[in-house]
Amino acid sequence: MKVSEAARPLARVGRSRWIVGALLLVVVAPVLWYVVTRPIGGQGAMALQSQGGDAKGVGPRVDYEAPNFRLKDASGQTVELKQFRGKAVLLNFWATWCIPCRDEMPEMEQLYRQLKDSGSFVVLAVSIDSEAAARDVPEYLKAGDPKVGSYTFPVALDSKQEVARAYRLGGVPASFFIDGKGIIRAVQPGAMNHQTLLERARSIVPSLSS
Repeated sequence: MKVSEAARPLARVGRSRWIVGALLLVVVAPVLWYVVTRPIGGQGAMALQSQGGDAKGVGPRVDYEAPNFRLKDASGQTVELKQFRGKAVLLNFWATWCIPCRDEMPEMEQLYRQLKDSGSFVVLAVSIDSEAAARDVPEYLKAGDPKVGSYTFPVALDSKQEVARAYRLGGVPASFFIDGKGIIRAVQPGAMNHQTLLERARSIVPSLSS
């Protein structure tokens, strides 16, 4: 079918818009990736750690009581932060699509296995996946990682990202180290390697060895 003379300018406009759209996607995609994985907004790029003391109030900051929340886990059971009061808690925010999250989760699993029998430490991972993506979380946890096998620490689903907003997340992964009184003693934006995890964990488990 031949294109009429009148339609040719419109066809050229259509192609131009497609090309511009493709170029914008190339430019915007890396920016979006940075936005969803950047460190916690307002906290700076460096980890923050407490020197101890009483809680200064309630809020997602070092030396403040960690905001309580209730969420469902993958099996539909309710998980509440306060149920772990008396234990040191590593509260970690993550998502199945987050590559840096995948890098640190085996380290968290190893620490959880090392300390869970003491009854004084727990890892609580909060997935910020959408409702659709959250359906894949059980399989994701079961698959785990070749180094450690399946992930066994408790996982809660924040599919509406209400808890993420309460903790003022600007990206994942992000970790909050909470002592037995419910006070945040360290905040770690971004992924942790083995050494970083141990250093932050000692803020709530001082006896932790290397």
